[in-house]
Amino acid sequence: MKKKHQYILYIFWVIFVAVLACNKIEDAQYQKPSEVNALINTSSDNSGNITITPNSNGGISYLINFGDTLNKFYSVLQGYSLNHKYKEGQYVVTIKAYSFDAQVDSITKPITITFNSPQNLVINITKDANLLRNITVSPTADYATAFNVYFGDVANEVPIQINKDSSAKHSYANPGTYKIKVVALSGGSNTLTDSSKSVTITLNQIDLPINFEDPNVYYKTIDFGGDLTVDATDPLNPNNKVKKTTKPSGADTWAGVTIGDTNGLANNLPLTATKTMISVLVYSPAANIPVRLKIENKLNLNQSVETEVLTKSANAWDTLVFDFSKPVSGTPAWSASVPYNKISIFFGFGSAGTGQVFYFDDIKIAANNQVVTTLALPIDFQSSGIDYASKITDFDGGHLTVVANPNSSGINTSTTVAKMIKGPGGQTWGGSYLLVDAPISFTSKIFKMKVYSPRLGAKVLLKFENITTSSINKEVELTTTKVNEWEELSFDFSTIDLSGGKTYQKVVIIIDNGTRGDGTANYTFYLDDIKQN
Repeated sequence: MKKKHQYILYIFWVIFVAVLACNKIEDAQYQKPSEVNALINTSSDNSGNITITPNSNGGISYLINFGDTLNKFYSVLQGYSLNHKYKEGQYVVTIKAYSFDAQVDSITKPITITFNSPQNLVINITKDANLLRNITVSPTADYATAFNVYFGDVANEVPIQINKDSSAKHSYANPGTYKIKVVALSGGSNTLTDSSKSVTITLNQIDLPINFEDPNVYYKTIDFGGDLTVDATDPLNPNNKVKKTTKPSGADTWAGVTIGDTNGLANNLPLTATKTMISVLVYSPAANIPVRLKIENKLNLNQSVETEVLTKSANAWDTLVFDFSKPVSGTPAWSASVPYNKISIFFGFGSAGTGQVFYFDDIKIAANNQVVTTLALPIDFQSSGIDYASKITDFDGGHLTVVANPNSSGINTSTTVAKMIKGPGGQTWGGSYLLVDAPISFTSKIFKMKVYSPRLGAKVLLKFENITTSSINKEVELTTTKVNEWEELSFDFSTIDLSGGKTYQKVVIIIDNGTRGDGTANYTFYLDDIKQN
């Protein structure tokens, strides 16, 4: 009961004090704030941060405008502070002090924010041990709030800006020595520049096999004659890196591209007397376009070998095999004593540029026992990799196919040969031609062909013709001396015209030129082993 009486007395006492206080407030006369001021602390680290602590006589709250935004005030109670971040410059701070009954007094205080100039700039450069093109730049400086970093590899370079305690990464396209420039920023107008540091990027020299995928290899190419070669993406596979060569209108007939820089390949090509082939993956706009591959001694460019094949299809990847044991006519032969360490490729060799675009990839030494897919002399009609039908063109009644040898005996025991029929309804000059993949090399001008004839004295014409200009040709005609038996005829082309770079890729065969065929056994012949002596 005693505790209950004490509690009631306590409640009455609180009510009494409250009423008394209210009467005193009503009777009081409030004081207008005066002597308004503020304590302003400015950071020295170029952050622009300040702390404002307002004070006055009679003020219980404040509104503060920092002078960098129009008519925007922030409130704070007596005894508390506000933080604010400035850019470098001059500002006028407005402080309004309020009493309990909303009487107000105000002052303005000018404030100048000046950032210290950066000092002690240090440029730290780290080279990536795994990716030789890549570096990381990590600058430090007293009083710096940010950095502009220039890597020195492009004209009119736009810098990368990083904050303090951050790093900038970069990957160089080419090897070389580059000047690194760093500008330390204070956050205001003061800066400090250092361009004394350099970095040397060294990449691995190009070498076979070449696939354009290794980021540490310098896949430089050198165009000549008007060709334009760039890095590109495989037109059929966006994940595959290749080279793209454009032969624009006006490009020279001999325009091409050297694969590698002036230093050539890192090592000599490992060609031998029994390993003479290089394969290149080529994406061509059309079939039957001549592609020439040339290898050289980079220290003596007179020591070179050139060989040539035809593209096989349009808008598809084909592996072209270049056999340097079969050089283009008029070019040097391969020699085991020459260090070949430079390689160039010529698309559409012999024709001026028309804007055609080629892609190439995967340049490597080819095994000499790999299946040959390109047609070249000697022609034995035995290769499982050659589509002979696509290489044969019949005209005016002639018809040439590859068949089983009808009489595997004597000088010709091969399993497959060519069968020539001169059919009815054609012309007296009816025949067929084989299109070889590269111009014929006339290192020897005596050519031989095995013939199986149904009669004595049949005329057999062998003719070589330019791939595009039929008037550039040479023909030699002989007669058979055996019946239903293989014999070898020898054709002398010693007077063929090779002047002015004339080339020949069509191997034309006509039986009994001047007489119409009837398609019978009397006009059915078998041919094989067309070769140079």
